[in-house]
Amino acid sequence: MKTIPRLTLRTAVLAALLPVTAAAVAEGPILVEAESGTFTGWVDRHSCWHNVMLTDEPHSTFSGTGLVDTPNRVGSFIEVAYDALWAGPHRVTVRYTHIKPDPRPGQLFINGKDGPILPMPQNKALPALNADSAVVNLQQGRNLIRVVALAEGGLGNVDYIKVAEIREVPKGALPRILVLEAEDGLFEGQVDHHSCWNFIAQHPGPHTGFTGEGFVDTDNKVGSHVEMAFDAPAAGSYLLEARYAHGKDDTRPAEVRVNGEIVEPAFAFPPTGFWTYWTYLSLPRPVELKRGRNVVRFTATGPEGLANLDHIRLTSAPVSVAPVRLSEVTWSGVGCYKIEMSMGTVYFEKDNGVSGFKSFIDPEGNDWIASYMPPGPNGDFRGFPNSVGNFGHAGRDSGSTTVIADGRTEGDHVILESSNADFTVQYWFFTDRVAMKVLRSKGDYCFLLECVAGGTADAADYFVTPDGAKRTPRGEFIDFTPEWFYLGDPKARHVLFLAKTPDDDAPNENHRQIRPNGMHNMDLYSFGRTGPEEKYRIRGMSGNDHVCVIGFMSASLQHAEIAARLTGYLAAPFAVPATTPARVAAERSRK
Repeated sequence: MKTIPRLTLRTAVLAALLPVTAAAVAEGPILVEAESGTFTGWVDRHSCWHNVMLTDEPHSTFSGTGLVDTPNRVGSFIEVAYDALWAGPHRVTVRYTHIKPDPRPGQLFINGKDGPILPMPQNKALPALNADSAVVNLQQGRNLIRVVALAEGGLGNVDYIKVAEIREVPKGALPRILVLEAEDGLFEGQVDHHSCWNFIAQHPGPHTGFTGEGFVDTDNKVGSHVEMAFDAPAAGSYLLEARYAHGKDDTRPAEVRVNGEIVEPAFAFPPTGFWTYWTYLSLPRPVELKRGRNVVRFTATGPEGLANLDHIRLTSAPVSVAPVRLSEVTWSGVGCYKIEMSMGTVYFEKDNGVSGFKSFIDPEGNDWIASYMPPGPNGDFRGFPNSVGNFGHAGRDSGSTTVIADGRTEGDHVILESSNADFTVQYWFFTDRVAMKVLRSKGDYCFLLECVAGGTADAADYFVTPDGAKRTPRGEFIDFTPEWFYLGDPKARHVLFLAKTPDDDAPNENHRQIRPNGMHNMDLYSFGRTGPEEKYRIRGMSGNDHVCVIGFMSASLQHAEIAARLTGYLAAPFAVPATTPARVAAERSRK
């Protein structure tokens, strides 16, 4: 939330007109509407009202992360920064929503100079969004665009400010259009992230979740495509995200090309659950753009075509992130490797024939394993991967030794290798996940997580499978594909995910351990082990093909986005994350 001190009416108006430094204003990403390009299929502009009414899913129509709700007073404002490629006329469009009867006009100020007034009339119903626009002259380079409220009610809730060039362009080219999210700029008030479902139920009217003029619904066939052209302000590495919706249960893969070069041969669009449920899906690595004109093309490689595509968003890739760091420490009285990642910290027990996760701590400091540690009793049961013969079970001697595989203790990843008479397993620690690779095995084995979600064992702890259903641990999993799930605590700000590939028919366990005195000690989840009904029999997983991925994600992510990330992890479990220093350096070295 971004706020400024409360001002008097007169000083508020004056403050709204004062310039701010460019450093105080966040520039938005490049956003290219799918319907602005060429494609096979059609632009769909229909109302999603009927689809919304047939589901009970929460649904929001804003783009980005929310809407800006300004204070109800004259002078409240929103300001964004825009770098113009040329000097001259541009159309500035403000997307907003407002259903109250009072007028809420806003005046545009460009680089501190007064500009046109936007009436921004009332919407007929929430959560439908209106747009109002005017043509202004911008200077080449940095421009500050401010919308200032002229009425006591302030501004309507503002979604974004879009800037479009008005100029002649070469044949076959498109003018540059940039969407600047209101919440990324400077403003008075707060960012509103709430779902619009209640308003939908109470206010009949058209409803859409897309940005721009519509979305592209391609033909249902191999080879259908969407191609978008746009101008990048500078050459370099960019993170590419596609905003899409997909209401059927199939996954729709696409080949992705940038300037004619294949950057992702099989980019999978998993279901979002509903055609009105939009989410972003990120390419696993940055793409290289040149200054000026670039072309991005999605081509369907499956018979059902592409998912409904709204727009793509490109943001400059960070040049560095915090690396993974490994050190040797004493933790709760035993020798451990401490592996620090941006998504969490692992304490991996390593001495006296013991191996495995002793603690797995989320960014908020909650220990989701705490083996041989509080909360208890019976903390000695907890750990990961807790396989056959106590291999990988913290606190239990399995005759294991663990070494640093390649000698590296810092970088975009580090690798530990644990071995005993029957198994050799590598643990690859990345910034966003840990991936396990089985190098040698004897007989059947399992990946078993015994844990306390959010740091304590609570009755409200839950897990979620790919179908999006939230469940309480109480028996074997239903047979589901793909094989992943995530678990959480309603009080926690993160969820813990566990995923495995390849799919198989091995049992998948979930149950809640309640001690004889009635104490809820922990919850158990596994791939390859039965529950108490079959006396925890291990069967169905053998050989060296199985890979397991574990880590934390933000609990605020939509299920569809979690699904998309896990799909990417299983497709390339040992790929270096897109924004690590080594990956960015490697991408740039090939230019």
